[in-house]
Amino acid sequence: YHLYRPVKPNAEKPNLDIDWGIDMDLVAKPDHRYKLYPKLEAIAGIQWSDARVLEHLDTLLRAVAALDRRQEAKQEDFALLYR
Repeated sequence: YHLYRPVKPNAEKPNLDIDWGIDMDLVAKPDHRYKLYPKLEAIAGIQWSDARVLEHLDTLLRAVAALDRRQEAKQEDFALLYR
């Protein structure tokens, strides 16, 4: 494959408008009864201690829901983290 060289390089940073969703504090604590939660716990348990797993998984799930502007985590959020 061939990459084209820029004809007129631009050193400026791109001007982007990023929608970061809602504040994470508005998202409720995720329900641990979803089927994928034990699988996520097992994966996260490889890297973190049990206490950190509970803390970080909840934070990650809340962050995904907040990016989608929702106030509660859904099955899709668990599936996203699992992949």
